[in-house]
Amino acid sequence: MRVFVSIVFFITSLVASVVSPTATIEAGGYVTDMVLVKNDLVVSTSAGTIEVYDYDTKKLKKKFSFGKIKDFMGDEIAPKVFSVDYLDGAYLGVVQSTNGSRRLFIVKDGKKESLLVIKRTFLYQKLSL
Repeated sequence: MRVFVSIVFFITSLVASVVSPTATIEAGGYVTDMVLVKNDLVVSTSAGTIEVYDYDTKKLKKKFSFGKIKDFMGDEIAPKVFSVDYLDGAYLGVVQSTNGSRRLFIVKDGKKESLLVIKRTFLYQKLSL
């Protein structure tokens, strides 16, 4: 059985090809989400931006930045954009906010508007022994 597994592994490693990317894009931060809309690649980053790239030329077309927030230590940081989507000519983004909350932003015609604030709540349960 070990010989059979070894032979299968050896043959598989011989025929396996290395997959390499066809193109790369230098985003402003770590990419947290992306969506392809027609010929636009919409990317959200950990640096507080939504970036729109032309899929064919790989060039940056638009970039929307969100203002800095204060973390739990009181330091100013760029908010993470956790999720991005495109709907009816507008970009939607779930953006990190203060105290562990999230904000749903809509970006249309270059204007950002906060639609919803999602606050984190913790549930504690007392244990009786």
